[in-house]
Amino acid sequence: MDKKNKNYFIEFANHSNETMARMYDEFPKEIVDKIENWPALEAPIRADLYSLIKSCRGDNMCLIPERMSVFAKSFQQSLRNILDNIIENQGVLSESDDLNFIITLQQRTITKYEVENGRLIEKFILNPDDEGVVMMTPGWLMFSCRSLIDFLCNGRLVQLKKCPDCRKFYIQKKLYERQKYCTICSKKNHTPKEIQAERTQLSRIEAKKRKDKERRKVLFEKQYKRLIEGGFSKKEAKERAEDFVIEQLDVTE
Repeated sequence: MDKKNKNYFIEFANHSNETMARMYDEFPKEIVDKIENWPALEAPIRADLYSLIKSCRGDNMCLIPERMSVFAKSFQQSLRNILDNIIENQGVLSESDDLNFIITLQQRTITKYEVENGRLIEKFILNPDDEGVVMMTPGWLMFSCRSLIDFLCNGRLVQLKKCPDCRKFYIQKKLYERQKYCTICSKKNHTPKEIQAERTQLSRIEAKKRKDKERRKVLFEKQYKRLIEGGFSKKEAKERAEDFVIEQLDVTE
């Protein structure tokens, strides 16, 4: 699988509800979806994926956008269930109906390679042993299944994480094993507000101390120079200048 789609399953699992709802907006709407054509499903959005996948094409084998949208949302939830389970089990994969569904879909296709225009091209065909099964291969489904299977076979499952801030899945980088947030949220300040306020207050106090110190120095040097020019000894000029600085600061404060 090319680098672009290597972690596509993460991207698909992280799609927002708005993105999922718009997936089939550009499909032809002339195909009227009638509820009586659906299998006997009480709640399609939570329906068995095996039943949903068989109901997404009409009699002419054209994809029915309304059904594909429901199937995409259901598939996304199954994908999230698999990823959540891996994270909860600290990188250990367990068998489930959701996972078996994806494995079955992946096994229904065979990858072939052909040289075309000087490049090696991947081509996918139905498994001859499974010709009787109607198989859909929209890009999101194909790349989600393939990238997930590749990750489960070759990836370090313990690196799969869920950001506590945005609640999106991400693959933890090897160089940052203590990485707690996704790449985007890692750039944010996650320090509690109480601690942030305390640090701000301490910073202001330190800034005031530096300002007062600089002011003391300026006042002392000016007064010391004036006293020396007035004929006072260095020792007396220093003492008088220090007293002057204290008096000036008391007045201003």
